[in-house]
Amino acid sequence: MAPTMRFATKIVALQHREWSHYYLDYNGLKRILAENDGGCSDGNGTVTIQHQEEDGLDVSTISLLSYTLLQNVVVTSKRFLQVLYMEVQKICLFSLKEQGKIATELDTCNNQQEDIAMTVRSMDDDDDNEIPSDFSNLSQRVRTLRDKYTHVGADLLHLIQFVDLNNQGILRLLKKHD
Repeated sequence: MAPTMRFATKIVALQHREWSHYYLDYNGLKRILAENDGGCSDGNGTVTIQHQEEDGLDVSTISLLSYTLLQNVVVTSKRFLQVLYMEVQKICLFSLKEQGKIATELDTCNNQQEDIAMTVRSMDDDDDNEIPSDFSNLSQRVRTLRDKYTHVGADLLHLIQFVDLNNQGILRLLKKHD
């Protein structure tokens, strides 16, 4: 990948396709942040805000445009944080679900590994030095177990990449927000 690849493109390019709808909606959150930059209609009006000071009455003026922009920033910021919170929840719940699946698969592999070990020990108990007739079956069970471990490793790698990519996106969005 080119080092200058934009993150919005990167987050889509590096997604594990089966999990695509669980990734951070980076572009959607960026659009919410961009609502601040859209600005307000140009106006020359002013709003007069009065506040009491110890010496008497002090009158300050803020341009209507500045006041409206400030309101838009606050509303957009609140909306951005609400949507970001929902996105983080979605990501966390999916991550926990996948961790559970991986833990279950590892437990299954561990049980199969123990069964294979018991079979090998029982073969060792036989004093004859001949190759047992069920050796090919044992060999197949070992290959199947190896394949399952490989699959679990791939799932774990996908999950780590999922968490890392979403983490990068969240950090970039928060940097843009601040």
